[in-house]
Amino acid sequence: MDPQELVPIATYLEATQAEIVRNALEAEGIRAVVEGSHQGALTGTVGVRLLVQAADARRARTFVEGHEAGGAEMPGSAEEPGG
Repeated sequence: MDPQELVPIATYLEATQAEIVRNALEAEGIRAVVEGSHQGALTGTVGVRLLVQAADARRARTFVEGHEAGGAEMPGSAEEPGG
């Protein structure tokens, strides 16, 4: 497999959810692409796929799994001081 080839690492029902994870991955230095966001937004059933380069797939999956298990904080998710 070509290390530059885009491979799916996760599927979401909502485009917003996929975009949040994409932004978090990019903050970690992993380029990510959301595929199908228009279709998912219209029906909510098609599924929105999150893709990364094959070379980054293992690291990206580990990050996503950690986030979904509550082990990784997404950028902007921390409470504001005094809040």
